[in-house]
Amino acid sequence: MCDSLSKREVSISDADDLLSWRNDPSMLMFQRNKIPINRRSHIKWLSDRIELIPALPFMVYELVSLEKVGAVRLDSREDNSLELSIIVNPKFRGKGYGKLILVDFLAEVSSMGYFDEIIACIHIFNQHSLHLFQEVGFKGGEKRRGDFLEFRYNLKHKTHHST
Repeated sequence: MCDSLSKREVSISDADDLLSWRNDPSMLMFQRNKIPINRRSHIKWLSDRIELIPALPFMVYELVSLEKVGAVRLDSREDNSLELSIIVNPKFRGKGYGKLILVDFLAEVSSMGYFDEIIACIHIFNQHSLHLFQEVGFKGGEKRRGDFLEFRYNLKHKTHHST
């Protein structure tokens, strides 16, 4: 990890930050559910999701000042594949932190040794994320699920992209 960022497992104390990032109007347009989520539903979801750590990692990245920059997680899908989700604090978007977080998280998950492949579903109009995921080695984009393109990252046969 670079000198300016540290990481830790997500906790319930992160709920309000995660919720505000998720409900930010600039993010809603790229979400599957474009309706803002209420706090009570979010707290319930986050509490349930925390129970899945460490089997499914969920990390928060912070600056030395402890200001939260972003979060990334793996979720199990109905077909038993794993889907990666990343969110960056609106204050830090467009400054390269998304790439730092993504590259670090992929290296960490790869080092665990028990995941083979990760899927990312990216909104067709989210040009920044489409570019970022391809830049760090995700392949695909031909398979479409509604407004989302599916990309795959092979953890077993990957030389990780450096930052």
